[in-house]
Amino acid sequence: MVDTQTSPPKPGEEVLPETVYVAHGLLRAEVVRSRLESEGIPAILQFDSGSHIFGLTVDGLGEVHVLVPAHLAEQARQVLAAAQTEQEDAD
Repeated sequence: MVDTQTSPPKPGEEVLPETVYVAHGLLRAEVVRSRLESEGIPAILQFDSGSHIFGLTVDGLGEVHVLVPAHLAEQARQVLAAAQTEQEDAD
């Protein structure tokens, strides 16, 4: 794994989240979050609960944003790009 993270926040400094992936549906977002967390990158999901309850995934409804701390965003993108390459190679 390549370590490209910027400096972590200092104690008491605000940690801002950054979106690194947008999934269309909760299941895919959970897979992405699990992959990031397996690499030691904390991730949270942000979504509209109404879309989740009713299962809507059209016209932006059902989008799930995967967020990580901003200082780990580049590392998270690299992990996801490597996972995409692995998936393409397997197909």
